[in-house]
Amino acid sequence: MQAYTPFGSIIKKMAPTPLSTTSYAILSLLALRPYTTYELAKQMERSLHWFWPRAESKLYEDPKRLAARGLAVAEPGWTGRRRNTTYRITQQGREALRAWLASPPTTPRCGRPATGCSRRR
Repeated sequence: MQAYTPFGSIIKKMAPTPLSTTSYAILSLLALRPYTTYELAKQMERSLHWFWPRAESKLYEDPKRLAARGLAVAEPGWTGRRRNTTYRITQQGREALRAWLASPPTTPRCGRPATGCSRRR
């Protein structure tokens, strides 16, 4: 059986990989309130971009992955004539976020030396 997005696209089944720090950042925002992907991208830009730059396209992909894992729920909607999807965290997502926050930090990895080593996992 295949899984579908709220608008009928097929969700590709992939082997689960560990969540990225960006995924956990998105879960932490969803723990505050539901967001559309556009709102998530703008909030990440406002709050985290200065010390944690990420490609905006990544911020549009991760909520879909979180929904496919059951950590968030995707709810289709409309803004005027445009379709949008609002994501909200599930209880399973809250538990995953809580467990990640309670885990000890790992040794920082430098993906970009110019931005410093502030990554948790």
